[in-house]
Amino acid sequence: MMNEQTETHRPRRRSARSTRQPGWRRVWQRYRFEIIWALAVAAGLFLLIEDMDIRETLFRWLRGAMGALFRGGAQLSQQIEQMLRRLTASDLIGSLLILAATVALLWRVRWRLRRSETFTALRCPRCGGSVYRKHRRSGDRLISIFVPVRRYRCANSECRWQGLRVTPVDGAPRPLPARNPDAH
Repeated sequence: MMNEQTETHRPRRRSARSTRQPGWRRVWQRYRFEIIWALAVAAGLFLLIEDMDIRETLFRWLRGAMGALFRGGAQLSQQIEQMLRRLTASDLIGSLLILAATVALLWRVRWRLRRSETFTALRCPRCGGSVYRKHRRSGDRLISIFVPVRRYRCANSECRWQGLRVTPVDGAPRPLPARNPDAH
């Protein structure tokens, strides 16, 4: 005998593989910021190497802007103009692009480190045991200028790992993980 319950139509779930994006899309989605700034570095390098007339166009613009800015200081204006004559506009723009892209990439590396559980977790990277704080060294303080770090040591007497852990973004204390029974 047939059961009189009506079956509801459920859409078929797609497999995880069919819903995944192609590899280049995943890379673009995750590393878009870094890719764009790497292209800015490449554009800066191109501007340093190329031999186009970008220089003349920008030099005329800079001369007009300098004349407006330095009407009263003729000598200062001449010194700046001589310096700019030796420096091509594409060299200046290329150097600024490289500097801006390098700063942006370093900032992004800092951002990723401070959000990475691998570097912020308060557990020993060797044995997974608990760690305790140690006094920082002078080199640790220098690193902290770029990425805030603290020095820790593994509580496991057999491991005794010592190293740096990155302070996470919010600065909130991270809870200690459950003790690893194999660590003793």
